[in-house]
Amino acid sequence: MDRLNQSRGQNHAQSRGQSRGQSRSQSRGLVSSSFLQSLDVIGTQVFAQWPNFTVEEEYRIRFDPKSNLSSNTFPARLFFPKRSSLQYDNGSAHRIKRMLTRFPISDASYLVASIFTLGAAIFVANGFFLLLPIIAPQLTFNGEAMYAVPITSVVGTLLFNLGGYAGWLEGLNWKRGGTPNITDAVTITVTDVSNAGRKLPDVEEAKETGSISDTDSIHGILVPQRANIPMVTTKAIADEMMASPTATWEPALIGSEEFVWWPTMRQFRQTYRHDPVFWAGLVQWIGTIVFAIATVVAVPGVIDFSNQPLFFFADLLPATLGGVLFVVAGLFQLYAAQRKWYLPAFKSLTWHTALWNTIGSVGFTLAGGLLYISSTAATFQATLATFWGSSAFLIGGLIQWYSVMGNYP
Repeated sequence: MDRLNQSRGQNHAQSRGQSRGQSRSQSRGLVSSSFLQSLDVIGTQVFAQWPNFTVEEEYRIRFDPKSNLSSNTFPARLFFPKRSSLQYDNGSAHRIKRMLTRFPISDASYLVASIFTLGAAIFVANGFFLLLPIIAPQLTFNGEAMYAVPITSVVGTLLFNLGGYAGWLEGLNWKRGGTPNITDAVTITVTDVSNAGRKLPDVEEAKETGSISDTDSIHGILVPQRANIPMVTTKAIADEMMASPTATWEPALIGSEEFVWWPTMRQFRQTYRHDPVFWAGLVQWIGTIVFAIATVVAVPGVIDFSNQPLFFFADLLPATLGGVLFVVAGLFQLYAAQRKWYLPAFKSLTWHTALWNTIGSVGFTLAGGLLYISSTAATFQATLATFWGSSAFLIGGLIQWYSVMGNYP
């Protein structure tokens, strides 16, 4: 009897343990299934609009001015605002506000303006530190000649090199983004042969194949003929468009399909060798590289300044040559901004930018060249030229920055 009761008790305990284990496993299963269902619901709600494109496509869309996706978020509106091919006259206050609140880093013209402005401001500080011991010796401080002067010179030169490279990119892409607009309401479809994304016949190839009658080359640009427009009219309009400062080109933005980082030889022959904007960017970039040699050599401890031939050859020569290249680039900019080379375009902000850049370039040239005279008066004028030359570059950069923001309404 006792054994029977014990066996019954054991069976009851086993069945009760099994039932508890089953209930626990069932509860765990319910919890697990409910958790998975919750994840499915969350995934459906949150990831339903997950974009179906690669990182490269997202990068292209983010930079594409025609994409609507680039204006939805605050960072996109801040760094990738929509650029218009026409300038808006919203008032000076509006443009100044845009200068402080919009940073279109995909626009090479903006990069040139902003980087050169910052670099010129640092060079103004450098010129001030150079003038201080001459005009107010009592205000000099410890470490001025050893640290303040070389640091501002190196940082300013670095920014000028970045701005020079951006200027080279600007010259490559300043009329690759679309059809120009003319204020007299005459618009012509002009296709830049340098555009690698558009498959157009080479002028020389067209001559060889006899298909030149389908297109006509105007200033290195292929202009398709239209059946209802005589070729003489097309040429006249295109010549006026190329010479008119009122024609507004839309530059290609960094990251777009039309943007190029380096031209091919065919592109150079057919388009860029006739373009003063291209030559202005290229010469200015080379000038910043040459000028950087003088900046590095002028750092204390690099060379022996008591060795006059070495000082003249390694420091003053690249400084002067860099300034001369800046002047040449400024003259190219002035020529590109004018309808005729002998008629100043006083109403054009681009012309004023080029004018102040040229003045600043003359200052940088004198800052290096006058030191060859080795006199106290020449040294003072060379130091003064560094200051007013940097100030002129600062004014030119601010004008260009102000002008560029007119394309961002």
